[in-house]
Amino acid sequence: MTRVAIARSPRRGRRVAGWLTVLALMLTPVAGLGADAAAVAGPAGTASVTGSQAAQLRPGNPKAFQFIATVNGRPVHWNKCRRIGFRVHTRGAPVRAIRQAKEAVHRLDATSGLHFVYRGRSKAQANPSGKGYPRDTDLVIGWSTPKQSIVPRGAAGIGGPRWLSTGQIVTGFVLLNRNVKLTPGFGTGPRNGIQGTIGQVLMHELGHAVGLDHVKDSRQIMYPISTHKLAIYGAGDANGLRRVGSLRACF
Repeated sequence: MTRVAIARSPRRGRRVAGWLTVLALMLTPVAGLGADAAAVAGPAGTASVTGSQAAQLRPGNPKAFQFIATVNGRPVHWNKCRRIGFRVHTRGAPVRAIRQAKEAVHRLDATSGLHFVYRGRSKAQANPSGKGYPRDTDLVIGWSTPKQSIVPRGAAGIGGPRWLSTGQIVTGFVLLNRNVKLTPGFGTGPRNGIQGTIGQVLMHELGHAVGLDHVKDSRQIMYPISTHKLAIYGAGDANGLRRVGSLRACF
C-alpha cells in the first residue's frame, strides 16, 4: 500500500514530503518531457497524445521500475485469463471523475496489456481489503479525506493491491485526497502551486494497484512526488507494466 505525495513550486508555499523521505532532496518540480513534448497537451490540461506518440515520447531510464512484491521470483500480478472489473465511487469526487478514471485505466491497459472493464459506479468506497466490492468488481477508484479514510495527510493519493500466497492479485484500490485540489486532465499541470494533475495521480496509484512500486527517476509516473510533466507512463513505467501484464499464468 503506497502513496504519492504532492509538490509545490518553490515560488508558492511549502513542499510536502512523502512517504519515501529519502527522496526529499528531489522534490523540486521538473520539466517532465520538455517544451517539445509539452506542446502536445490539449486545452484545460488534457493531453492529446495517441498511443504511438506516447511510445515515442516515453521519457527517462527504461530500467527505472520496481515491484511491490514477488512470489517465487515473479512479481505479484492479476489473473491474465480474465477481465478485471473496476468501478468508481463518486461521492466527493471532482467534476468528470468517471471520465478521468476511465481514461487513466485506458492508459494503463494500453501500456500493460491487462484488460480492465468498467462496471459502473460503486456504492462501496475504495479500500485495501476489497470490503463491500460487488462480485463483478476487483478494483474501486474513489476520493476521500484523511479524516474519513486511510488517505494520509499531505498525500495526493494512496493505492495498492491485495494478493494471495500464489502471487495472484485479487483486489485493488485507488483513493485520491479530495482536499488536494489538483488540476484536471492529463496535461503537464500548472507551473506554480501544487504540481501534477488528477490524471498523473490516478495513473500513479493504478500502477501500485497492478504491482508497481516507487522509483527514483522523476520522469516516471511511479516517482513518489507529483511533478510538472505530461501524464504519460515513462520508459521505466512501461517496462514494469509490460512485465506484470505479460505474466500469463491463469489462477
